[in-house]
Amino acid sequence: MGIRPVFPGWTVAVLTGVFGGGLAQAAALLCGGPVEPGGGVVARNNREVFDYFANSWTVVGLKDHPAGVRISPAMDLFLGDGLIVRPLAGVPLRPLNNGIRRIWRDGALPIASASFTIGERVSYTVETAAAPLDPSGESGFDWPTSASFLCVLRITVTNVSSAPAEAAFGLQWRPKTGDIPLQLTAIAPQVHAIGSEDLFFGSVRAGPGLSVRTEGSLVRAHARLEPQADEAVCFILPYVPMPTTDVPDHEVFSAADGASVLNRVESFWQRLLKQGAQLEVPEEKVLETYRASLVHLFIGRDQGEVRGGEGFYDETYIRDGVYQVLALARAGFVDEARRSMDLLLRFQRPDGRFESQKDQYDANGYAMWAPVELFALSGDVGWLASVYPAILKAARWVEQARGREKDPASPFFGILPTGIADGEFLWEGGHHIVGYDWQNLRGLRAVARAARVLGRDDEARELERQAEDYRNCIMKALERTGLAHIPPSYENAGTHWGNLEAVFPTALIDPFDPRLSATVRLVRDAFGRSPDNPGGYIEGVIQWNPPHSRAIHPYLTQFVTNTHLVRREKEEALDGFYALLLHSTSTHGFPEGVYWRQRIAWSNTIPHLWAGALYMITLHNMLLREEGDELHLLPCVPEHWLTNAPGVRVRGVPTSFGKVGLSAVLDSDTLTVNIEPPERSSPEAMVIHAPAGMVLEEAEVGGERLAGLEPAQLRIELRVAGRGVIRLRVRRLSDTPSMTFQARVEAFLREARPAPSPIPGVVPTPSPDDLAEAEFVPLDLSRAATTDALTGPFGVLRPGRYVFAGLAPGDRKVCGVPFRILDPSANNGRNLVVLHGANASEALAREVEVNAGDVAGRYLCILGNVTGWAAGTPGSEQHDPLAEYEIRYADGRVQKVPLLTDRTADDWTGPALALEAESALRGDPWHLNLLTIVLEPVPVRSIVIRDLGTPASPVVAAMTLVR
Repeated sequence: MGIRPVFPGWTVAVLTGVFGGGLAQAAALLCGGPVEPGGGVVARNNREVFDYFANSWTVVGLKDHPAGVRISPAMDLFLGDGLIVRPLAGVPLRPLNNGIRRIWRDGALPIASASFTIGERVSYTVETAAAPLDPSGESGFDWPTSASFLCVLRITVTNVSSAPAEAAFGLQWRPKTGDIPLQLTAIAPQVHAIGSEDLFFGSVRAGPGLSVRTEGSLVRAHARLEPQADEAVCFILPYVPMPTTDVPDHEVFSAADGASVLNRVESFWQRLLKQGAQLEVPEEKVLETYRASLVHLFIGRDQGEVRGGEGFYDETYIRDGVYQVLALARAGFVDEARRSMDLLLRFQRPDGRFESQKDQYDANGYAMWAPVELFALSGDVGWLASVYPAILKAARWVEQARGREKDPASPFFGILPTGIADGEFLWEGGHHIVGYDWQNLRGLRAVARAARVLGRDDEARELERQAEDYRNCIMKALERTGLAHIPPSYENAGTHWGNLEAVFPTALIDPFDPRLSATVRLVRDAFGRSPDNPGGYIEGVIQWNPPHSRAIHPYLTQFVTNTHLVRREKEEALDGFYALLLHSTSTHGFPEGVYWRQRIAWSNTIPHLWAGALYMITLHNMLLREEGDELHLLPCVPEHWLTNAPGVRVRGVPTSFGKVGLSAVLDSDTLTVNIEPPERSSPEAMVIHAPAGMVLEEAEVGGERLAGLEPAQLRIELRVAGRGVIRLRVRRLSDTPSMTFQARVEAFLREARPAPSPIPGVVPTPSPDDLAEAEFVPLDLSRAATTDALTGPFGVLRPGRYVFAGLAPGDRKVCGVPFRILDPSANNGRNLVVLHGANASEALAREVEVNAGDVAGRYLCILGNVTGWAAGTPGSEQHDPLAEYEIRYADGRVQKVPLLTDRTADDWTGPALALEAESALRGDPWHLNLLTIVLEPVPVRSIVIRDLGTPASPVVAAMTLVR
């Protein structure tokens, strides 16, 4: 976990303003001060778009392919084999930055587009998508036909000024180590292959006014544009570089201009979305996020297997997965959902328990419940019969596990044994988890329902008896806690998680049980309160593990949001729905947790696929929801969805009664609802709810007034389910406007915290143009080095794979900057600067000094900027830095630059999260970052590297002055 800054004070107008090459530049703009270009592009976004996050990641990919292209906030492309391709723009070329916003084509199609203007003269539009190796056919779009695929970039440059202007765009290839000497080979008019030795890295097609050349690992396209003129350049890149002998023989590399390939990508995803249920509401962000979440689910699946994320959490989690499966089914893709469910059910142990994460019991409950829910949406009895033996075996495990406690007087009699719970942050395995019992009780009830459907009545009665006994034991165990609310564990330890699933996704207790009401009040109003931490919801979102994490958890909040929905608390449910939407990106990706003070998603977990699935399910529940034998229509919709054309429209949405359709519009005081009833079975009642903030006064069905309707009702029940028009007279309870996404954003921006201070002097890595005429002075770290990178970098001898394997000594160029890695055999077994930290690093030095020889320079480039041991130690304005660099100048001046978690440093074996440094060298399991500091125009005498007493051990591998 880590924290980095953002600028919560941005208004919508500022979001379309200027963004500099680093946080200091952006902060100066916000304060109205001068802006130094630094190392990054100074650009203005061409589109107004809100994005909550400082680390706004996105992804493009193919449906069901095992891999996808993650795109960083600075628009770096993360390709296969650890290859990063970095875009640069402007004259001179400079890297982009996280102020430049991306959107998806038509809001929900995975073609990422950024449009910005540099220097008020040249506009750049960069479009990125994934396509199969042969995009001319259909099969590769729908299902993987190759281990690799194509990443397509199309860049259009336009002179928007009244005078001639220069434009340039480049791509820089960055492997795990070293540089790639690229060469261009003409393969068609205006088309060149990009290669190095016997490897093919892609092709580039440039318009007639563009010149293209290589400079080391950089491919540069340049043009001189007349006023209003434009040019386009297209890069077609294989996800994994391929031998030149294996390059496919088709036109995409030699003839495609990119636009045609992007259009094929667009057409495929449009057709796919049309195959599912159709859902329409007149609020752009709401609808685009729904569709984009569905696309994210398909990109994240690996040949049908649902995963937690693309490039992170890229493995199967049953608890995440069942929500993803059911979101697919609710969206009308029942066959796709069934394929994914079959793959989830492979995770069954010999004893019957389903397990995807070791010693966690929630998967078992979810894996019993979800197949029965999926059967209800499909009506496929044969499929249910095929999975029944597996879920029955899981139910037998529950019976056995509940019986381990033999003493009826025990507070834990009849419930599941202790276990690990990562959601509740109870890792020691010594607690009884309430959520595990809710989930397994729900699963047990589902297996009993399945037995009834399959005519296994004796088994059904036995399972129903077990479920009732289980529920009684849970309720008695909750009573024995003596708490007014439902805790995360019966020992009242842990953070809230599965305990919030008492009535969602299905009701296990009375929705108005006093303990549930107390739980909702606690998490909304008080949970986490401490002298330095507010209590309850923050930004409309539940806190996770407060006050230690200082994080909020948007998708976890949907458990509470749906609880409000079940309880008919519409305003609270809408508040939770729009709070989730607020915490999304401009490409409609959701995070896992959020460090709200800095507006950063922890561990770059965007787009998080469980979060997207929960959003889809919540929206469905707001429009259509089953409650037993009743079908509820419009249970929680804001007024503006009905008053703005075309209103709410739903067609072909699977329910437990069959596919349903409806349309609803509100004109003045009349709500008109047209129902397409389910085709498989009739619900006992169809219940129509008044919009939020309204009551129903009269009802007319088929032209006849409905008798018996009391004034000021919140809903009506129709006992005859037939096709027809229903007109309802409504009355508003107040003149308060209904909640909207735009209003939520504006309220957030008005109330946002002041921005954390930028780090003076820190800029992006110098670009090739910045380094073209530079001189480099590698500094000698031999006296400062403390450990050996290859034998025991953090003081532990023989640590197995936890060394910097592959970090060879000698001179090497990293991101265009030469560095000198010490040879430990020539330096008393030391070649890394690793300072004091926890455990084995306690004996290491707390401070070392590196002589700079009174040499002046423009930049100081430092290779390292990672930490070991307690690498997640927070670093922010609220916490001390982990360490610092003190640059001592010859005239006595001193410049300090702090190492802050996820800003200028991160975990050496974790993902590269430090957004103000650059992941520069990568091995297994390590990486090193490159940090660039702008220097004063004064000779540098020395640099002190100082640990500041935290458990984390800072690491420096090399330093170079750039003159």
